[in-house]
Order: sequence, then structure tokens, then C-alpha cells
Amino acid sequence: MAKAKTKSPSKSKINFKELLLQKGEYIALGIGGLGCVILLLWGVTAGMDAKAPDETVTAFQNEAQRIRSRIAAPVLPPAEEEKLEQELRLKDWNKSTAAGYPQVPSEQFIDPRTALFDPVGRPDTKWEIPQVLTIREAQVDLVRAPMMGFDIIYEGDGRARIAVLDTKMVNKIDDQKLKETAKALSKRGTEGSKRYAQNRQNQAPPMPPGPGGPGATPGLGGEGGFGFGGGGYDQSGTRTETTISYIPIEDIDKAMAAGKPPAATVIPLRMIVVHCSFPLKEQEEALRRALRMSPGSDLSAFIHFDGFEVRRRVVLPNGQALRTKNTDKDGWEDYNYEDRYAEIIHARKFGDHFDVDPNDKTGESQYIPYFLRYHEAMAVPLPALIPELGQYPKIRLPKIQENIKALVAQGAEKQTPTSLAQRLQKQQGKRDIFMPRSGEDTGAAAAGYGGETGGPGISSRPSAGPTFGPPPVIGGGPGGMAPGTRPDPRNPGGAGPNDPNALPLVTLDHLLIRFVDCDVRPGYTYQYELRVRMENPVWGEQFQNMMANRTAAVDPKNKVLYGPWTRLGESLTVPYESFVYAVDPNEYNQKLSDTYPEKEAKPLVEMFKSKETEAVIQVLTWMEQVRTEAGGVREPVGAWVVANMPVGRGEYIGRKAVVQLPLWSSALTDYTLREVPGKIVPASRLEKNPTQPKGWLIDFTGDKSVLVDFEGGKVRTRNPKGATIDEETATELLIVQSDGTLTVRNSATDMKDPLRVTLSDGWTKWLTEVKKRVASGGSTEPGNGFGRPGDTPPKR
Repeated sequence: MAKAKTKSPSKSKINFKELLLQKGEYIALGIGGLGCVILLLWGVTAGMDAKAPDETVTAFQNEAQRIRSRIAAPVLPPAEEEKLEQELRLKDWNKSTAAGYPQVPSEQFIDPRTALFDPVGRPDTKWEIPQVLTIREAQVDLVRAPMMGFDIIYEGDGRARIAVLDTKMVNKIDDQKLKETAKALSKRGTEGSKRYAQNRQNQAPPMPPGPGGPGATPGLGGEGGFGFGGGGYDQSGTRTETTISYIPIEDIDKAMAAGKPPAATVIPLRMIVVHCSFPLKEQEEALRRALRMSPGSDLSAFIHFDGFEVRRRVVLPNGQALRTKNTDKDGWEDYNYEDRYAEIIHARKFGDHFDVDPNDKTGESQYIPYFLRYHEAMAVPLPALIPELGQYPKIRLPKIQENIKALVAQGAEKQTPTSLAQRLQKQQGKRDIFMPRSGEDTGAAAAGYGGETGGPGISSRPSAGPTFGPPPVIGGGPGGMAPGTRPDPRNPGGAGPNDPNALPLVTLDHLLIRFVDCDVRPGYTYQYELRVRMENPVWGEQFQNMMANRTAAVDPKNKVLYGPWTRLGESLTVPYESFVYAVDPNEYNQKLSDTYPEKEAKPLVEMFKSKETEAVIQVLTWMEQVRTEAGGVREPVGAWVVANMPVGRGEYIGRKAVVQLPLWSSALTDYTLREVPGKIVPASRLEKNPTQPKGWLIDFTGDKSVLVDFEGGKVRTRNPKGATIDEETATELLIVQSDGTLTVRNSATDMKDPLRVTLSDGWTKWLTEVKKRVASGGSTEPGNGFGRPGDTPPKR
């Protein structure tokens, strides 16, 4: 029987998937634990072999000290020197230098701190449009004074008329001079009438608040008085002088040929004069960077300015900005100062103020012409003022003062009237109003009002001084060029050093920018913004290949470049121009009696003296003009006027008063004193021909303030024994102003007020000078005018 075969049991297979599913977490933990044991053993072994931290620090310090010692050692050890020679192959370099490779001095390497390129970047030789900088500092001043000029008025249709003397000239005018003078007057008068018509079409200038405004502004000294504003000068009003007549401006040549010269007059100016400094040296650096020029190359002759633009903001006395159709949301608008200057000043002026003052002991003014560029419309000329009634302030800008000191240190020559006048005659400006004019240029000299190089002669007093303004600065730095020429950027030196008109070569860091705002009113605050225009020195097809942007060289928008608008940090509030003070009535009465001591003057003294029921008030007002009884006509003044007037309780302070007021006479070409027309003091049975007050009837009725009450003056009291005692005490006034506010004045305080003293002394000095000239001319010297007559005779 056969044996059955039996199968042996097979080997079991390991199922890793099943194993990982069942035991995977234990396997992972075991592997991780084993790794930690290995890392622990390695760390212990490394720690046993590591050095102590103190030993490591000591080793580093010793190595640093060794390196420093080797650097400081004057002689390297032989082994070190041999090692360096092998590494740097110094012997080979020495052989190369000896074979003809000269060493370059270190001075010829550009200091990387001042290099105009990025040393790690790709050199860019293409030019860019240069950036125009802006002003650095500003000086804002208020000037109130009259200038001498031609009596030109503008009618409603804009036509200009000029006053001529009806009396014939003693000396005949040369025919050529006559033609030149007539042409100059006709041109300026016509241009002024155009600007006048344009300004009338635009919004009228802001007018000041009515009478009774706030008092003296801070900074004027003392308490000041309360004041009221005045209106603007009437550009179309005629004068009543019998020796003149008005003719169309285009007929001036015929009038002069007939021996009737243009009449001289005074034109009151209330204007803000703004001076700014512009960084010329920094502008040259900006141009140098844009043109990729190397440091040290002179580009001063490469900069040509095109004037500047002004924006203005007017703030009303209530603190609100003036709004017009042209102002933006903040009250700023473009201000065309050129139009107003041409209309009011340029068309009429006799000549311009000379910025150089030979009598200046400091000598600063004789360097100012270096900083002015009239030919590039960077400064408006200042008209010559009547010297006894006003002066221009000195330049106080720190940058300009520092530059003047630098000019002195360089040994730069001071400018003289003669050298400036000669240079000015050779220059051509961008716009006519920016070029200073002499009496010869304006026609004043030919008409008999001044010499060729001198200012207008004024009657018997000395001339107002030279009227040539300073010329443009042509040689601001090496390579200065004549105006109207454009230097080649590839040859920036130009032909400047050979220019016969150039000023001595000096270093100028700054220029002066100047403009005049002759459209300001009392009580208003004026703020300004300014930006400079510069001709693009790389505008034109010839520069296309050199520009990074080819189209920029021919883009019409880039022909003139504009700097950023910069707001002047300094604003100016025009202070009110009428102030009221309390006056001692006893001094007033005594002065009245001393002025009119005659027996025939007794009725006049009785009419004008202050009674016990009245206080005496002094009014100081800057008057642009006074109106005559003819109505609608005006007489220009342009000076501070002082009047004293008795006022009773409950009466208006403002009234008509007789004041000895110098008025201009075209026949005498000087200020003179006129008599009051008609009779103020009536005749009586005892005095059929009483003495009349000497002076001019001035209307102060615009001030509606009322004297409420007063006390002081002569005070009668009784002592303990019953005796009557008369005492003199200070007068105190209680005044309600036209705006409803109350103010108190005290005569003892007011007589010491600095503002009152300054204005009153100036008025007295001017009046004394006029009276001397009147007396020397054979006229009767008028007495002091005293304010009394109103619209009706005063009640007694």
C-alpha cells in the first residue's frame, strides 16, 4: 500500500502594510528615541573636546593685537615682506612703472562725496531739462510817499490826457529833443491808458473799510490812536490849478512846439515793496548736474531768466480772505503787478530811484547793483520819491548781507552813479517797464525838470538826486555774456570776459528779485507767492541728440522753465492811516493867540479857540489827495497831515478844519501854501475886514466817531478853607467809534506817544521847509491853521 505524501508547512510572509497599520506608532517612537540617544552621545563627546569661552575670546584679542602691530610697524618682517611681494607681484609693477606708466596724482581723482555720477552705475552722458529753483528769503516793506511825475489822467473810455502849462517856456526846446520827449510821453501815456482800461474791465481793487476802524497796529509804537481808512488815489481826477490845462496825450508835440511844456505834479504812492533773494550759485549747480558738466566748469553765463510770476491773497480786516471770480478756494489769485505798475507809476514817473547811495557810510548800497538784473525782468525799478516825504528801506536780507561782505573781502569795486549810468545806456531789456529811466529818457529833462544825469530839480531846493537805476549784472561769474546772446552749452565759457559792458568779475551767490504792489489799502493784509521763470538753455533742434528725451528739446512747453510756487513767509498788514489824540486845550489856545496877535484877528481867535465846554482833538492822517469845493476834482498831497480841532460833547469828531497844508504848484514846480477861498470870519460893525485864517479847508467829515464826554483841562476846586483854586489837569476823552466800540484818550499819555511824536515832528519839519521856500520867494508866510469851521457855524 502506497504511502500518501504530506505537505510541509511553508514559511510565513511578513505583511509590512499590516505591520505599519498595527505597530507603526511604536516603530516611529523607537526610531525617534534612538536618534535622541545618538545626538546626546555626540553632544557629550563634542563638549568634552570644546575649549572654554574665555580661551576663545583671549585668542581673538591676541590675533587682533598682532594684526594691528603689524600694520603699525614701520618695517615689515622679512618673511611678511616676501610673502606680500609674491602675492601682489610688486616687483613686476615697479618694472612697469619704470617702463613708461606714470603714476596719477591722487589730487586728480574726484572725491566720491562730490562726484556727479554713481560710481557703481552705468555712466549716463545724456542731458536733462534743468530744474529751476526758488527764492530763499523775502523782505516786505510798506512805503508811503509821493513821486514827481507828469499829470496824466485817464478818461472813462481809457483815453489819456496830459496837463500842460498855459504859460510859455522861457527857453526853447531843441527840435530833436522836442520830438523825442513828445514820443516818449505819448508812448508811455498810451500804454498806461491801455493798462488802465484792462484793469477797469477786471475787478476793481478792494476798497478799505469805512471810518472808525481799529486803532494803531502793534509795532507802530505806544498805544496809538484809533484810525479810519482812506480811499485810493483818483487816477482820473483833474486839478484846479489855473495855470494848467488838459489836452489829449497825442497832441503833446503840438503843445510843446507852441511853448507849453507838460506840467509837473506829485503822485502819492502807497505801495508794498517786496525783495527776495534767489540762490544763483545753487542754480548753476542744478544746471551743471542736468548737463553732466564736471565740477568747476563755469555756467554763470549760461543762465538767462525770464522774469517771475506773483500770486496774491488779500485778507479783509475781519480775517476773511477776499473772494473774486478769479480767486481759488483759499483766496489766492494771479496778480499782474506789471499792469498796475505800468498804469500808476511807469506812465507818469520823472525818473527812477538810484539804488546806489554815495552818502551811505556803511557802503552796503553801493554793492546792491551787483545783485539786480533789470534786463532779465528780475527787478522792477523804484521810482524816485520826493526826498523830504519818503525814503526806501535798506535791504535786510541775510543772504544778500553775507554776499556783500564776501564782495568786500574779494576787493570788488563799489558802484558809482557814473559807471552805472554809462552801462545802463547800453543795455536792452526784455520789457520796457523793467529798465530804469533817467530824466532824459522820460522827457523830464527836456521839459526843464532835471538834468541829463540828474534827478528832477524842485524849485529852489537841491535836486532829488540821480535817477539812473543800476544796470543789469552781466558778469555774475567768470564768462558773463552780453544780454541777448545765448552761450553754447558745449562751450559754456562763451565770450564773456571780452564783453565791454560786463561788471568786474565777482562771485555772486544770490540775486535780488523785486516787485512793487501799488494797489494796497489800509486795514488789509497781503500775502504773496512767487515763482521764477528761466529760459531753457537746451531748447532747440541742435540739442536733440544730446538729450535723454529728444522731444524735450523742441517741446514748446519747455522753451521757458518754471520754478515751484513759493509762499513768502512774511505778510504785511497795511495799518490805518488816521489817528486821533487828546491835546491840552490851554496849549492850543495859547498857540492860536501867538499866531494871530493883531487886534483885527480878535474875531478869528474867538471863533477858533477852545471853550470850557470843548475838548481839543488832534487828527493825524496820511492824505493821498484833498478835494476842493469845485467837486469831483482833486489836489494830490501824499503826506501826513496834522489838524487840531475843538469838539464839544455829543459832536462828531470829523469836521472841516482849516489846515496850513502845502499843495503842489505846477507853475512853481514846488509845494506852496494856498489861502482859503472865500471868507470864513464874517465882517461886523466893528471889524469890516477881519483877519481870515491862513490855510486850506480840509474835510475830515468821513470820521463819524462821537465825543461822548471828557474831563480835565482847567479844573476849579475849593480848598478846605473855601478858597477857589484853578488847576491844570490832563484831559481824558471818552469816544464812541463809528463801529460802536469805546476808546479812552488821555492828553498826558498821547503827547508822549512815539507814533504821534514821529508823525507830528515829520509834519512840522516839512511845513517849516515849505514856509522857508515860500518866504524866500517873496510870498507872505501863512500862519498856523486851526480847525474850527464845520458845515454850519459853531454854537456858542
